[in-house]
Amino acid sequence: VRGTRQNNKWFINESVCCSDIAAANSQAVTLLTKGVESFTFHLSEGKVMEVADYATLLKGISLEKVPVNFRGCCPKNVEGLHNFLKYVDSLGIDKDAVRATFDFSPLRPLNRKGSFCEDKAFAALAECVKASASYKNVRVISVDAVIYNSCGASSTQELAFALSQGSEYIARLSEAGIDVETIARKIFFEFAVGSSYFMEIAKFRAARADADKRSVHTAAEDFDAFDKPEFFRGFFGDFARAVGRRDKFWQVVVIHAAHFAHFFADALVFKVK
Repeated sequence: VRGTRQNNKWFINESVCCSDIAAANSQAVTLLTKGVESFTFHLSEGKVMEVADYATLLKGISLEKVPVNFRGCCPKNVEGLHNFLKYVDSLGIDKDAVRATFDFSPLRPLNRKGSFCEDKAFAALAECVKASASYKNVRVISVDAVIYNSCGASSTQELAFALSQGSEYIARLSEAGIDVETIARKIFFEFAVGSSYFMEIAKFRAARADADKRSVHTAAEDFDAFDKPEFFRGFFGDFARAVGRRDKFWQVVVIHAAHFAHFFADALVFKVK
């Protein structure tokens, strides 16, 4: 329940938009000199990253030291994962040292739009799991519970829906002939943080107890309490995550939630971290 971490060291993570891959690399390399220790790269919708694209995006970034996360993945773009693994192989580095996540989640578009983005979504997901099986710290199955929180779910409901979704992935992939142990190593959970401080701590610890072999991330900040100063709201949200023993968490401020960049937002997030 209290996790496996023996210290209080966290990776400082920064989100980077990849609409312009060369510019994204330049931004990431600059951020490394300012204390950032890991990245979440947001890929353009429908973009299939080639090996050359990864080489450009990750130039000057040591994958043995810097964890990377890729968001915007779709089961119909599985080739992007294969190309990342080819890029890693071309570097000649230790596979186990590479820490990466890809948010393949067939049930996410079903929850949001009522349909799958790919007819054979679960077959594609099984392909992702098999392709990354030899990469110990590359996770490719995202259980996205953030949408439930955004739609008004309580902490209990969000946790219940997330565990149900994770169970569905395990059942479907088991039917495809993949053993449960392998599936569990490839799943990571993404939760939101609501405004109920102690309930959020309890939610994360309950998730940890039930999913002790899976990675539990926190992906969003709650935006309801506008009467509180942004810094302190972010700080206490992150504190709840830390007490709840999350593996990773992302801090997002209202300005970013409105979908436009601002130097003040970046500075504020960094201060909170």
